[in-house]
Amino acid sequence: MPGDAQDSVELPDRPRARDSAWQEEDLEELDVDDEKPPGPAAGPTATGAPDADADEDESDDDESDDDDDEDDDGEDDDIDGEDEVDFAVVAYRDGGRWQVDPLPADAVGTWDGFRTTVAGRSGETGVIGIASLDDSALVVLRLTGAGEQILLSDLETADYLVFSDDLVEYLRRTDPAVDELVETTDFGEAEDPVPVGELGLLGDLGVAGDDMRELCEDLGGEPEDLLEEIGEALGLGRALGDAVDAAVAAAR
Repeated sequence: MPGDAQDSVELPDRPRARDSAWQEEDLEELDVDDEKPPGPAAGPTATGAPDADADEDESDDDESDDDDDEDDDGEDDDIDGEDEVDFAVVAYRDGGRWQVDPLPADAVGTWDGFRTTVAGRSGETGVIGIASLDDSALVVLRLTGAGEQILLSDLETADYLVFSDDLVEYLRRTDPAVDELVETTDFGEAEDPVPVGELGLLGDLGVAGDDMRELCEDLGGEPEDLLEEIGEALGLGRALGDAVDAAVAAAR
């Protein structure tokens, strides 16, 4: 009624039809949409919230990456050459007497490192470097003014030790006989150690080539026993034992 306060809805300003009724299209403008507006699309792009499935996938990827890292670490431990050298010493004559010194473990862990370290010494009859590899083989390197001579007491170790594998590859490049021996060797099948290199490298010092071969084969790849025999033949005396003890202690 006139004068009563009523809530009113402002109608659009449109002309009335002949029957004074609002056309249907006019009233549609007054309809209120009761439906809720559509929510944002699901997924991290729309809401910023993490997707559960995506989290699981990422977690699986992370675990896979961790496993790969562990595998890589394991492989590096097997091939990096660490802990393959039990001890290394160098012997040389000075003033007519033998001197034997231990070599630092961190400098002789590889064939290249061992060779370089030995080459840093000098003596009246050259210098002799000796390294024990994983209680399996002995490496003897002699450097003189005439060049270098190398002996590896057992070729088989090149099949599982990085140090001797690198050494044998070096020998193959410099000695065709070694290359042929490697090609004809059935690794893992030999009953006795297979010495390779220059067996007579200590011939002028009292250990003939045939004797060296016999020692390598008879001692069955025991580097300490072989070293003891070499030490006695060369007359290194107690100096060799002291140097070995010092090298072993430093490597621990």
